[in-house]
Amino acid sequence: MQALILSIVLTVASSAKVTWLPNSNFNSPKNFKDGKLPCSKQTVIFPERVQGAVRFQSDNLAKELILPITGEMLLEGALYLGGVDSKEECVEENKYFIDKTVTSWAYPDVWASPRFNEATPDAERVPCSDDSVEFPSNSEFSLFLPELTQHIQELKIGNQYYDTVTFKDRALEENTAQQFYHNNHQTTGVVVEENKCRSQANRGCPCQEFTLEINCESKYCAVPACSQPIKPIGHCCKVCGGAVSFEREQSFHYMEFKEFVDKIVASYKDSSIVYHVGIIPPNTVQVVIVEKGEYTGLSTVIANDIDGQLSRHWYLGVEALKVSGAPLSSSGSGFKIALSMLSAVILVFGGVYAYYYKLPSPREFLPSLPAFGRGSSAGLLSRFDRRTESIVSLTRRDSTATVASGAGFATAFRNPLYDSKRGRVNVMDSDVDDDKKQ
Repeated sequence: MQALILSIVLTVASSAKVTWLPNSNFNSPKNFKDGKLPCSKQTVIFPERVQGAVRFQSDNLAKELILPITGEMLLEGALYLGGVDSKEECVEENKYFIDKTVTSWAYPDVWASPRFNEATPDAERVPCSDDSVEFPSNSEFSLFLPELTQHIQELKIGNQYYDTVTFKDRALEENTAQQFYHNNHQTTGVVVEENKCRSQANRGCPCQEFTLEINCESKYCAVPACSQPIKPIGHCCKVCGGAVSFEREQSFHYMEFKEFVDKIVASYKDSSIVYHVGIIPPNTVQVVIVEKGEYTGLSTVIANDIDGQLSRHWYLGVEALKVSGAPLSSSGSGFKIALSMLSAVILVFGGVYAYYYKLPSPREFLPSLPAFGRGSSAGLLSRFDRRTESIVSLTRRDSTATVASGAGFATAFRNPLYDSKRGRVNVMDSDVDDDKKQ
């Protein structure tokens, strides 16, 4: 009796309601990239092509609309462009409308559930065999049903519940606000039945016979706020945080391992940390840890802690750890400072190099003068250089340069090495000179 009660409790605890999100209503915040409706200072940008009709059902505010090339807009309420609203937090920016009117069961971001959080991989954001699936009332969409059979526990469209047979009849209907497309008339790809799976070792998407391949092409990926972001298994986008994955043993128990992770995360006492423990077919366990709001790097510290405390009895084979780098807010500022210092050094040395070696010296040439006297040159070439310290005097320090009238200029010069040699060498008169003197 106790075992039966425990089994029922575990089954109820693991099941959840999964709600279909796509809706072509302009007034739904979920149809905008940031999950918020536009205000009077913001420009709404639609995709180039909208598959279904976008419905404006109440008063709407926006600065302007950038409409699609093709698509249909149904205006049932007022639309105020460039008006003024009372929202003090309204900031001038672009708002992007996401077309979710024609989607697939296996698209990312089309299902919502309390068991999903920021760390849940896109591959696991689909209904599981013990989930209750609900399509909201007054929603318009076209849905391609899964090609591989998916089991769910309950199905509700609006206020009406369906089983496998009645849902098939509903899906064959035409001219309704909710259009369901499937491959053949024999099955819809959705089986509604009571979940008979009781194995807690198979959590992740428990007891789903076929795993769907998520189409990541429709996923919008924001730029991660960290250096070297990671891409955990099943994620469409790179994220900031940490991930630990390993191949589980046959004796692995999901709930026991989750309690192990719970204790480590709780020890840090930080409400911004969220994590997900999932089973990736056929036999891989993955823990993904991220942070809500601003990324600080704490999630990577916790991932390292889990990896360090991971007991050998949890896994066999390969065990891997992935962690992202520092926040861009800190690593970016350090990089900018280093880049600025490097640029300053390069500019200084570049200026010195160009000044002394590359830039041509400004020169002025005096016109050629006629030669005077024997031995004089044909003319005079004088250079005036702005680098006065580079001018070398060619006149002896103790000599007097005189110009004889009519005899040209003196040809005396000063040897720059003369003084240094004179200090080190005693110049002796040769015998030849002595003989001449006699």
